[in-house]
Amino acid sequence: MGWAYGELGEALRSLDLDDEAEEALDRALEIDSNNSFALGTKGQILREKGEHKDALPLLQHAVEIDPNSAWIKAELGAALYASNRIEEALRPWMGLLRSTQENYSRELAIQVRVSAGCSRVRRRRSRSPRRRFG
Repeated sequence: MGWAYGELGEALRSLDLDDEAEEALDRALEIDSNNSFALGTKGQILREKGEHKDALPLLQHAVEIDPNSAWIKAELGAALYASNRIEEALRPWMGLLRSTQENYSRELAIQVRVSAGCSRVRRRRSRSPRRRFG
């Protein structure tokens, strides 16, 4: 049930209903205090309001729970940067760049393999004699 309140909180946030969103996210966190999505979304709202001191522990906890979440790392970096903790902000951002680069490299390798496979199929087809009808 906590995930539903988390999703509601995100929907309300996207409609700029921050107070209502925070209420829904608080409810989600009452149900499951380790809901990384609710923690991250509440941290994002607080960061956008300029309440960086309150946002940081939520975002840090969310990253501990879900270390592979790119958007939570981005939010943590933004909150640290806004708090004038530039060196610390670089850590989650650099981690994001590394993981993005690794994912991009994997996707590119897959695309190259698929593309090479398709060109081999095309070459095989082009070598076969054409049948004439008529």
